[in-house]
Amino acid sequence: MLDSVFSSTAPPPFIPIEAREEWLSSSNWVERLHSLHRAAVRLDALRDSAHVGSVHSWNFSAGKFRLPSTAYVQHIGLITVTYARLLKTFSTTLRLYHNLRSLRLEAFVIDAPFRQTLSELVRLDNLALYGCDIVARNGFVISLRSFTISAEDSMACIAKEPREPIRLASPESLHTLHLGAPGETPSLLTAFRRAQYSHLTTLLLERLSDLEMFLAFLTQCPGLEVLKITTVDPDIIVSLLQYTLSPETIPALRDLTVRQEILGFFSSNRPIDTVTILGSLASTHASSPIGHFPPTILNDLLKASVPLISLSIPETSPTLELLTAITSLFPQLKQLSIRLTQPTLFRRSLTRCCRGCEVSVDKRCPILRDADVFRDIPQDDLSDAEDEKPPPSMTLVRIPKELEISSLTNFHKIVNWICTGAGSLPQSIEVLRFLWDEDCYVPDFSREREHQVIATLTHLYAHLRKFQRGPSWLWTREGAVWRQIGTDSYIQAVL
Repeated sequence: MLDSVFSSTAPPPFIPIEAREEWLSSSNWVERLHSLHRAAVRLDALRDSAHVGSVHSWNFSAGKFRLPSTAYVQHIGLITVTYARLLKTFSTTLRLYHNLRSLRLEAFVIDAPFRQTLSELVRLDNLALYGCDIVARNGFVISLRSFTISAEDSMACIAKEPREPIRLASPESLHTLHLGAPGETPSLLTAFRRAQYSHLTTLLLERLSDLEMFLAFLTQCPGLEVLKITTVDPDIIVSLLQYTLSPETIPALRDLTVRQEILGFFSSNRPIDTVTILGSLASTHASSPIGHFPPTILNDLLKASVPLISLSIPETSPTLELLTAITSLFPQLKQLSIRLTQPTLFRRSLTRCCRGCEVSVDKRCPILRDADVFRDIPQDDLSDAEDEKPPPSMTLVRIPKELEISSLTNFHKIVNWICTGAGSLPQSIEVLRFLWDEDCYVPDFSREREHQVIATLTHLYAHLRKFQRGPSWLWTREGAVWRQIGTDSYIQAVL
């Protein structure tokens, strides 16, 4: 990504510079060295140019390279020297970007001087820290709209000894808070015990490990509308019956994402119309088979004070009982997403042991000249060229009187139920998604059968405007015309 930092001394408003941890070898180190050098030189040039004020967003990763031994790559030390130059320039010039609004940092050390630099970015609204070591935990707080903190290992053990609170983002200004570093979550939740997060509308919590502390924090967030809790410690599930959520706590909650074990705890008497149910804790363990999602869990959503509009179901094998429950319980549902279990496509490693193989030494020593950076700009840096696209094609598809689909996979099975009428969806449905992991193999429909499925769904559900199959296959409708995203394939269903 370093190659796309600047194509000239005039940068884009968003600048990505990344050096994520990666293996370097004789096959890629020279290319990486030149990309680091280009980034360093262009960053130096930007510092002294009139375009500093045009930079609105920074994405900078200080990840470490995993370097081969000098016994194999003689001049690999050039990587370390060049990257140190890039890192130093960024750290010492960050304060110059006075119009910076968004900053994403990875693997940085947040010490007192760096905190001072952050405080000088008066227009900064969005700060995201990924795998950063916050050494200076107290000091001038920053008025941010959005603050994200994340750790490399979100499942790392939480320290038994309490750590010093982290006072970095002002509670009065925050609208979005993402706590993705469980080891630091207590330090952030208790940093401003007496303050009100009066503008906070979105809270994302990677791991819930202390329910009492979390419930106390929620009382400080009267306007919270969106709550996502990715995982929960098993002890929380066991002790859940000992706690209640006061009606005065988060009364405006409308969008909820939680594990199915704690769904009922948060859903009662709140205007929740959007729900994403995550799998049970047992299903997160590789040794635990993923079974059917129990439709009875959906009864917890009937406790909300408004009709459900959007529902996402965790990974499951579909059943007619599940479809029937969704249709009968939520007749006003507009968006439905179901993650389906599928046969996994296993990949076999082709790596072979090479002990005893004779390895040649890479003695190349690239010459790095700052003056050459703005010559012969790599093609990847240029974004003006556009390929000419052929005109779109329109296919009229007659709605079939009958459509039988073999139950080859869970996806084929559930689509067959819906298209044949064996199972049904709410008539109000607008968005329908059947998802699975990218490493799962699901045979494609033929082009003709794919069009027939779209035509049948259009006939059965007049409001349907999006249909997604898997991680990347998506059809959208405008008016009477459907288009497959990423292609120029258009169809229209006719009787």
